[in-house]
Amino acid sequence: MILNSSTPTSEKTRYRLSWRQAFFYLLLPIIIYAASVSSSPSQISYHDHCSSIVPESPHTPSRFPDLLFGGKENGCCLGGDRILSHEYSSDYKRLALQTRNIYRTEAEGVFMVEGSMNLQSSNKYYYGEDWREEENSLSGVLSTSFWGGSVAFLLHGFWSESSGKLCMVGTGSAYSREGDVLDLGAVIKLNNVKNLSTVTDLVNGSLESLNLASDPNFFEPISMVVFPQLNYKYTLVSDVGFESNFGFCSILTRPDNWFELEYPNDCYPSQNCSRIGGEIGYLPNFINIRASKCTEDEQRLQVMIKFHNFSYVGYNQQSSPIMILVGEGWWDAKNNLISIVACRILNTMESLANARIGDCSMRLSLEFPAILSIRSRSGYVGQIWSNKTVDDSGYFNRIMFKSPEDMTLGIPGLKYEYTEIDRAGKVCQKKNSAGNNGERYPNPKESFDMQFDMVVKNSNGVMGWVSASPFFVGDNLYNPFEYGTLSSISNARKIGPVNISYLISFTLEHGAEFGLSSGTHNIKVHISAEGIYDAKTGGLCMVGCRRLNSSIWIRKNDSMDCEILVNFQFPPLGSKKEVYIRGSIESTRERSDPLYFNILQLSSSSTEAENSRSIGTMEKPVH
Repeated sequence: MILNSSTPTSEKTRYRLSWRQAFFYLLLPIIIYAASVSSSPSQISYHDHCSSIVPESPHTPSRFPDLLFGGKENGCCLGGDRILSHEYSSDYKRLALQTRNIYRTEAEGVFMVEGSMNLQSSNKYYYGEDWREEENSLSGVLSTSFWGGSVAFLLHGFWSESSGKLCMVGTGSAYSREGDVLDLGAVIKLNNVKNLSTVTDLVNGSLESLNLASDPNFFEPISMVVFPQLNYKYTLVSDVGFESNFGFCSILTRPDNWFELEYPNDCYPSQNCSRIGGEIGYLPNFINIRASKCTEDEQRLQVMIKFHNFSYVGYNQQSSPIMILVGEGWWDAKNNLISIVACRILNTMESLANARIGDCSMRLSLEFPAILSIRSRSGYVGQIWSNKTVDDSGYFNRIMFKSPEDMTLGIPGLKYEYTEIDRAGKVCQKKNSAGNNGERYPNPKESFDMQFDMVVKNSNGVMGWVSASPFFVGDNLYNPFEYGTLSSISNARKIGPVNISYLISFTLEHGAEFGLSSGTHNIKVHISAEGIYDAKTGGLCMVGCRRLNSSIWIRKNDSMDCEILVNFQFPPLGSKKEVYIRGSIESTRERSDPLYFNILQLSSSSTEAENSRSIGTMEKPVH
């Protein structure tokens, strides 16, 4: 939903808007269908608005064999704030253009085109104390929010293959600020629409209202760019010729390939890395790499690269074209990496009508490490750089990036190296000295109970939430699903101490202090840990390393703080007295050290122990 003020609304208002959002989402297909029947695109005169661009001609039954545009998110647009509202008029919106039917006509090289176009802004909704942004998949009809979320048009027109021009007219529907349905008439004019495309080809043009400016259905002109994919021809990379059984296409065609950028010291201030952040005034935190076209047999891929300050597709705006790269890559099977040549989109500051692709000086590489450790747990690691010389404008040093630590690819032979296990053993020998008194505890290889959520509290009583999950158990990736049971505990007592590694993340509420991190916003912390689990006592003791944000690790000359001790105690399985997992996270640094933080106490109910005590319990007890 989109609100007109940043003032928190009442629960009643939020509920009403959420209902309207859901109602409009369900109603939109009906609106579009009704519009197509009662006010079809054919009722708008093509001759009056497009004949000077591509003269119309009677069509024949013969169809063009390919679709010019496939319909998934394939572009972005600027303008139209009256129907595509946003906090700032300069924000870019997303675009999905689809051609459904293409017929040959009696004129040579002229085709009649029928299609649709969906436009969507980044929607904002109010949640608790935060404003968040919602993006939904652009496939078929777009999901929508209350006013200004999405507009869908049905279009028809003609395309000239020789001139590359496509002109279409049509109707669409949207909501006004007051919640009324708008009946929109529009003309779309596109340039550079070709039957063959390369990386430097870019379709651009405009969408204009056919209503008078005084009409409530009028909207401001919308400029747009669309990335062509029809009959794509690689020009930046040649045939590779390698064979590989590694399915890199299935990895890079996912939409959630976000990586965190790690800038070198000389990138601050951002002017020193102007090619990345200078034009927008800041250095983005994340990079997304997605293959729009990928063929395993050719070992080549067409890619789109986006920079942003948000890491997840569900919480980010459409990237500005100046923060988008397009390019080509190839799979280097010998070195187990993907190499990419990328180009920038130019002339996009005020309008997209004259946008073009150029400056193909960007280079990227993306590797898949075969060995992970407590300091390096990312399934992807890569770097981006410029092939310009130091004296050239836009040159910058190599910038590293890596995937989140919980993203592993399951590459055959993937291994984990316990580099801190000796240190953990010395500390944990003192911690886990109690006997088990015949009790049974979770089997680390087979139990879902090894992953859990907890409540965290510091010495000041500030609350937060912790999520913990095993990463490797011994030499194997943690995967309890392989065993097909929630309670495989028969062999737990026969298992001795086991090396284990964990991924731990938690969020402290605003007002908390955590080392050098503090402020009015929630503090998010990620800890990699490894140590020893004793299935005879239920004790888990580990040393941990937390990732420092860039402003801290540049000052400390280290991206990790590994002076952390983590302890968990699992309850006995089947116990009716004790059903809580209890634990602590503490710093082993001196109190005078800037990275020192007060001990955090944690508690949570054990899934298996709780289920043993009360099958079907809907809510876990929290201490």
